[in-house]
Amino acid sequence: MNKIIHIDEDNMYAIVQPYVSYAELQAETMKKGLWLPSPAAPSTVGIISNMLYCGMTWALCKYGFARRSCISLTWITPKGEIIKTGSSAIDSLGNFWWNGPGPDLKGLFFGAVGELGICTEMTVKLHPWVGGPHLKADDLPDNTKMFFIVHPTIEQMIEAQYELSRAQIATFLGCLPLNWSIFASVKTKEESEEFWEKRKQGKNFWTPKSKIKRFFLKLALKLSYISPKSLLMRLFRKLGNYPERLLVVCIMGTTLRKQLKYGEKIIKDIVKETNGMILPSPTLKLIAEISGTAPFNEFFRPKISPRIMRFKGGFVPIFFPQEPLEQTPKSEHIFKETLEKYPRFPTDYHRGAILPVDMGHFALHEMDIYYDQTNIEELKMISKIGRDVFSAALDNKIWPHCEWKRYSWDFLNSVPNIASTHRKLSEKLKQVVDPNKIMNPEKWI
Repeated sequence: MNKIIHIDEDNMYAIVQPYVSYAELQAETMKKGLWLPSPAAPSTVGIISNMLYCGMTWALCKYGFARRSCISLTWITPKGEIIKTGSSAIDSLGNFWWNGPGPDLKGLFFGAVGELGICTEMTVKLHPWVGGPHLKADDLPDNTKMFFIVHPTIEQMIEAQYELSRAQIATFLGCLPLNWSIFASVKTKEESEEFWEKRKQGKNFWTPKSKIKRFFLKLALKLSYISPKSLLMRLFRKLGNYPERLLVVCIMGTTLRKQLKYGEKIIKDIVKETNGMILPSPTLKLIAEISGTAPFNEFFRPKISPRIMRFKGGFVPIFFPQEPLEQTPKSEHIFKETLEKYPRFPTDYHRGAILPVDMGHFALHEMDIYYDQTNIEELKMISKIGRDVFSAALDNKIWPHCEWKRYSWDFLNSVPNIASTHRKLSEKLKQVVDPNKIMNPEKWI
């Protein structure tokens, strides 16, 4: 079950079996000028398992969640029935379109990880790739540009994300919190704590509100790179200064190189309107020098998620993943208020990642908490924090919504009206597809 069955260049799709990874498919599709965006997991993960579970790609802004790129499935139910979805449900029609006759059954199986049967084949959309047949080791793909932007306030940053989303120029757009910078920098748990103490000293250095101060900061940044032995360069190296929040924008010229010039002009106008500052490109090289890694290709061949484990040994997402962009500052406040009750988790590194999806129609808002998984007290505390966050959300009339139901289920148990409805519906679906409870026999979901 590890074959790429077919790549259709004209209609831009591929048919894969379960053990085909993103890396394996990319290696073939990039030769043909096509691309299936990698998830934020390592590119060695299976395409089918990743999409059925969630599939958060680094191309969220333009292409949405990876499951949006799923055209059709071949599914074996626990009763031995073969279900084909989309146009492949009719043998003579072909396998090219997600919709089939009658209701589309594809949605039934998303999120049903190990519950309703086994997927043996998936047809996925491919998208234009601009980077050539091979991905460079430490540089951007051809016809691609990235911008790193800072804003004095989260509200101004959200305003910039709204405007950039509406402009429809970005492949990736998102606010990355300071603590994420550590993932690229450390090799051990012990080193992460040392790096963190240095990094957080610079969190307010990068976002002066005054235009005059911003001008001199940009000038100093440029000069510091021109003169590697300058006082400012030595200061950066000593403190490991890094912005508290980075707004990262990636644009790709999928049709013409003029797209990049147009996109850059739009970005500069929006950043100016929202009181932000684009970090000069030498600064990116400086950050890479401080951290020991280039910050570019993480977005095209992700290697970042295993590094999450290096921070404290374990992590758990405590968050309301899908919500309107405008709601994210309120949610961030709830996170902060809740975490202040738990001194074991310093609140200065608890910032969420805020990533517009589908050109800003909603946002992925992820709050990760890092903990020592060998510490029983921290394990108990993590569970309690999750319940406190969800309770605080409901008190503030925020209804948590999560694509990853396994992450959220433990916390939904503490909200009876949601849990009851969700359970009844899931049990009805389970009864239709798996009446003998062959899949996960000891659990209802």
